[in-house]
Amino acid sequence: MDNIGEILMNKFIWQDSYNIGNSTIDSQHKYLFKLANKVVAATSKDQISECLILLYKYTREHFQAEEAVMKVHGYPEYDTHVYLHNKMLDKLIKISDSLNTPHWDKAMIDVFMQEWLLVHILEKDMPLGAYIGTK
Repeated sequence: MDNIGEILMNKFIWQDSYNIGNSTIDSQHKYLFKLANKVVAATSKDQISECLILLYKYTREHFQAEEAVMKVHGYPEYDTHVYLHNKMLDKLIKISDSLNTPHWDKAMIDVFMQEWLLVHILEKDMPLGAYIGTK
């Protein structure tokens, strides 16, 4: 598979190459992968909803921790990164709300999980790790 990541049978597989070099953030990212796997493994609306609630709560905590690290290190992309975090949290709420409509789409949820976890970590968090590594 390409460098966006590896998903086998709808399962997110953590790779050490996803580490950004901050042990707290890396541990949180690994746990987010576990939660994402629960979301994609869920088969009923109730299971998906329960998993999305857990994911939202943990993600909010993770983003707060990540933003604190950015602030301490004077990360120049702080405002942009926080904006992206807020967009992702909003998207999680919208996805959760969509479960209450007849138009909810499990495949769309799975695609969002992939884009959010892998693309965000590789394209947005990796530069943060590189920046912190220079401090």
